[in-house]
Amino acid sequence: MSCHLVSDTHIAALVTAAARYDKYAQLPSPPWEHLSRDHPKAFATVSGKLGGSIPTGSNVAQTYPAYVGRALALANVASVDANYRGRHTGPEDYAAALAYQHEPADLDPVTLLKQVHNYAYQSCEAPDWDSSWAKAFCEQLEGILIRNLPGYDAAPWGI
Repeated sequence: MSCHLVSDTHIAALVTAAARYDKYAQLPSPPWEHLSRDHPKAFATVSGKLGGSIPTGSNVAQTYPAYVGRALALANVASVDANYRGRHTGPEDYAAALAYQHEPADLDPVTLLKQVHNYAYQSCEAPDWDSSWAKAFCEQLEGILIRNLPGYDAAPWGI
C-alpha cells in the first residue's frame, strides 16, 4: 500500500470540522501525556496552561486546534515512515508536523467525509493504527459528519 504526507490544509480541514461539528465532545482527546513527554516544546502549553492537567471531555479541537493538528500530522508522518521504512521521511517531516499552526479550512460535510477517509488511508500504516487515537478520531468524526449531512435530520428515524 502506498501513502503520502497530507497537506497542512488537509489537517486544518479535519480540525476545523472537529471544532465546528463536535457539539457533544464525542471526539477523543489526543494522547496528551505521551505527546507532551515526547515533544515537550510542541505541546508544552497543553500541560502548562492547565497547571499540569491534561484536557479531556471537551471539544479540544476548539480549545487547542494547533495541538490537535500537530497530533494528526504526527500520526500521518509515522504512517509514511513505517510504510517506507524511513526512506520517504526525515527529521524535517517531524519538525513540520510539530510546527503545525492552525488556519481554519471550512469545507462542506461531504467533502470533509472524503478528507477523513483520505487521511485514514494515508495514516493507517503505523503499527499501532488499529488502537490509535488518530483512528478513533477519524471514526468518530466520520459519524459526526454523517449526522450533519444535508437532509439527515429531516429523514425518518425508522420506516
